[in-house]
Amino acid sequence: MKLEHTNILLTGGSGRLGRELIKALRKADAKVIAPSSEVLDITDTSMTFQAISWHAPTMIVHCAAYTDVPGAETPEGRLEANRINIHGTKNIAHAAHYFGAKVIHISTDYVYGGTGNHYVGDGTYPTSYYGITKLVAESFMDSEDLVIRTTLKGRGTWGKDAYTKVLHPVRTNGDFADVIAEKITKAICDGMKGTVNLGTEEKFLLDLAVEDYPEVEIMDVNLVDVPYKYPRDCTMKLDI
Repeated sequence: MKLEHTNILLTGGSGRLGRELIKALRKADAKVIAPSSEVLDITDTSMTFQAISWHAPTMIVHCAAYTDVPGAETPEGRLEANRINIHGTKNIAHAAHYFGAKVIHISTDYVYGGTGNHYVGDGTYPTSYYGITKLVAESFMDSEDLVIRTTLKGRGTWGKDAYTKVLHPVRTNGDFADVIAEKITKAICDGMKGTVNLGTEEKFLLDLAVEDYPEVEIMDVNLVDVPYKYPRDCTMKLDI
């Protein structure tokens, strides 16, 4: 199935995943518009309704999010995570449903506890405030929408001018943004709905880091100093 008759509005188009999704969706023949946050501030209810009314999308791919996981544990970060991840997503969902558009909501594997493996849909137990806000955001979707739980890294995350260390052992179904974007596009083309776990084969985060930067150094995950319980294993039972 191609998307030649699909008018898609994408939020978060300047982010790692958003940039790759614009390319992948257009490759599938979708018409994609990705307004900047200045043009479409999802936390502004009136602006959100006006933008969706004006563009009349068939679908809204909602990538915009507050993703600073440690930052979300601070008072200021919690306010911002609430404003964007909860209030902003609520605006998107309500406006989309009002105008008859389907929402593809990009969630996270951090809705799971991160202490087990092969998580399935109802096994949610977030250990970070970021994960809590993303789980709450999922509740605004209806039965025709698609919630995608996934995780990704941008190519170039590790390197001489980027991160030179990686936490280990950390297990994941995550992959690079371009790979995840292609799989999300396939899920959209296949008409999937409901809540799905999306990723690639189980691996250590180290495996991605080495692919990006072979000289990456290992940092013991047990020594990580963050203000939340760092998930060691969010591997999921994949739907796609």
